[in-house]
Amino acid sequence: MLSMLFVQQLMIVLNAKIALGREKIQIKDIVFSIAGAYLIGYLSNFSQLLAMTIFVSITCIYLYLDIHNLETSVIAVTMSYLAGIMLDHFSDIIVDSFKLGQLYLIVLIILEIIFAISLSLFVKYMRNRQSYVDIQFTKLESILAMVTSIIFCLLIFFTEIRQDNHLNNIVYNLILLILIVIIFFVISYERVQQTKRDYELRSQKQRIKNDNRYIKEMEKHYNELRKFRHDYQNTLLSLDEYIKTDDIDGLKQYYDNSIKPISSKLNSEKYKLEDISRVGNKELKSILFNKLYSAQMAGIEVTFEARSSINDFYVDSLDLALALGIILDNAI
Repeated sequence: MLSMLFVQQLMIVLNAKIALGREKIQIKDIVFSIAGAYLIGYLSNFSQLLAMTIFVSITCIYLYLDIHNLETSVIAVTMSYLAGIMLDHFSDIIVDSFKLGQLYLIVLIILEIIFAISLSLFVKYMRNRQSYVDIQFTKLESILAMVTSIIFCLLIFFTEIRQDNHLNNIVYNLILLILIVIIFFVISYERVQQTKRDYELRSQKQRIKNDNRYIKEMEKHYNELRKFRHDYQNTLLSLDEYIKTDDIDGLKQYYDNSIKPISSKLNSEKYKLEDISRVGNKELKSILFNKLYSAQMAGIEVTFEARSSINDFYVDSLDLALALGIILDNAI
């Protein structure tokens, strides 16, 4: 009995942590599972319904102390608990169908291991997808998950425990549990899709904002260069009179006072942002040009150097653009 409770408690903790991307079993998890098994075993002598309720509650508290997010803890533990019940029912059916007698615990462990590995592979697949986004659960969702768990505990108590675990009741409860899990999966899938759509919409708005800002700054920069070219052409035309009259002294004086400052202006940092064109991402190009050009306008010496094209960033471009904007603002 204690061995079975220990396996169930440990797997509930492990599966909940796997669902949250934390796959390593720690010593504290084993200690907690052993203590939980003894506590639940003791409470079962008085009330198995109370034992099952505490079984879930203490696990939620334990996980909350680890991740410090109550809603996520409740959702993860509830889903792990329902999965554990489903595997327990499958074990009962397999043992009864194949007359395996005392091999229930071994069958349960095998199913728990298969489920944990499958869950781990699924979570890794989802997290490796570029479209993956983290979902924050609400209090209402956590309450609904906990209520569902409590209702199912009551169902098991009145249809199985109090009726000596008849196989028919186990099969009916398993079918009902599978339906509940499917409903949860469909709701969760729709929630993920909606979250992704909202994220993509925000990303698109941010990209449009960055593109517009980049175009505006480029127009400003182009107008300034056009004005400079016009002034420079007038300056070159003004040399004509000095050359025609062979006024070398006047030409030298004019060069020192007018031409030389323009030459220095051409070499100033203000015109040393051309390498930004090698950044192969509009959002980052917009952020870099806007921030660096604004810094130059404020009198800050700035240069940007990229000797080759930059196309691989390995992270979400919107997240990188936001982070880069904050870093440059702080630097300025």
